[in-house]
Amino acid sequence: MTLPSVMPVISLYARVGTKRAAQDSPRQRTWPSVAGYLPAWAGISLLATIANWGLHSGGYLTSMMGSATPLVGGVVLIVTGVYQWTPLKNACLAHCRSPLAFLADHWREGRAGALTRLAATAALSS
Repeated sequence: MTLPSVMPVISLYARVGTKRAAQDSPRQRTWPSVAGYLPAWAGISLLATIANWGLHSGGYLTSMMGSATPLVGGVVLIVTGVYQWTPLKNACLAHCRSPLAFLADHWREGRAGALTRLAATAALSS
């Protein structure tokens, strides 16, 4: 579900990689990036699933993932509201607003660099 939203970054990465190394095909350089992105999102999804399971088991969420008590809804609103004012939000936005600037700042050569680059993108955008 999140892969289509990162496709512009992957395409940009392929274009930059093509210009940097004309002898390799962009497809070979792009797959390590996708391979880094997918496990990072799988890990984030696993954490969200565990949190959902815990909240459901504790009686805080209904089977339709709705708030079982007004307290849960209030806490979620307060936490998301506080997040809006934290430096963490600004740090995430600084990386996510411009994919080209992110690639320029965090470019690493080779397949290992590609693997870590989009894994970092996934972690920042979560």
